Amino acid sequence: MTKLIIFTKYARMAEIIARELSFLKETNIYLITGKTPLRTKILSDFKDSSKDTILIATDCLSQGQNLQEASIIIHFDLPWTPASLEQRNGRIDRIGQTQKLRIINLVTENTFEERVLNIINEKSDYINKVVNFKDFLSKILKK
Repeated sequence: MTKLIIFTKYARMAEIIARELSFLKETNIYLITGKTPLRTKILSDFKDSSKDTILIATDCLSQGQNLQEASIIIHFDLPWTPASLEQRNGRIDRIGQTQKLRIINLVTENTFEERVLNIINEKSDYINKVVNFKDFLSKILKK
C-alpha cells in the first residue's frame, strides 16, 4: 500500500490533477484546497485507508498537519522560498515517520520552474552561510 501526497500552489491545478488521475480505479484519491469543507474527515480517511491512496493538496495543507502515513511527496510546482518547501515536506517528515521518504520535485528543464529551483537552492545556501557565520561569531565572542 502506497500513500502519496501531491502539492500544488493552485486550486485549479489540483482539480485537474485529480480529474486526470481518476482512471486509477483501485486507488483512493482525495483533494483538499482552501475551499474544501470537511478537511478533517478527508485527512482521517487518507490516514486510515488500507488501499493505495493519493492526496492532492494546495498549500492550505502545508501547515499544521501530520501526515506521516505518506511515504512519497510530489511537488507539482515549487514555492518560491526554501521555508515553504520545507513546510510542505514537514507534513510527512515528522517524528513517527517509519517509512523511507521520497521527495520528487517536478521541474521542466530550461523553464521558469528550473529558475525557481535554482532560486530556492541559492536561498538555502545563503541561509546556511548566515547560520554558520552566526555560529562562527558566537564562538569568537565567547573567547
